[in-house]
Amino acid sequence: MACSGIASVVGLDRDSPELRQACRVFSSEKSLSWISADVFAAPFASRTFDFIVIASAIQYFADLPCLVIALLPLLADGGEIHILDSPLYSVEEWPAARERSKHYYERLGFPEMASRYHHHISSVLDAYNPTWLYVPQLEDRGRKDQRRDSPFPWICLRPGR
Repeated sequence: MACSGIASVVGLDRDSPELRQACRVFSSEKSLSWISADVFAAPFASRTFDFIVIASAIQYFADLPCLVIALLPLLADGGEIHILDSPLYSVEEWPAARERSKHYYERLGFPEMASRYHHHISSVLDAYNPTWLYVPQLEDRGRKDQRRDSPFPWICLRPGR
């Protein structure tokens, strides 16, 4: 949302401890507000947001297209959805990624968590005409300093374009 040229940001999460942490860390930022709600029943009017950012979160939603479909009506004309800091896999990578997560949570002693961590295939976003703003495999090739940025992509969805 934008007000008089000043950006305002709304953070939404249904997890109260996460919201309390965000409020504590960003308490000095007056342009931020926090709402405890389920994204599928969020209390926003249609066409409210210029940008929706899903950061480090798609892996916690079982159905990525359902999430995108729920968010699309919230975008203003020309609005964008940005997905970042979340893993996406090719069809070929998907089975091995699921196994790695299963073993990871087993080693931690919380095997039930594997069923709450969802692995999404990147091609499910093709229906939304994605623009890949950052692709780690391509960006990291040939780096002389061997520094890696995020291992996850940054994808922009622009409905109607």
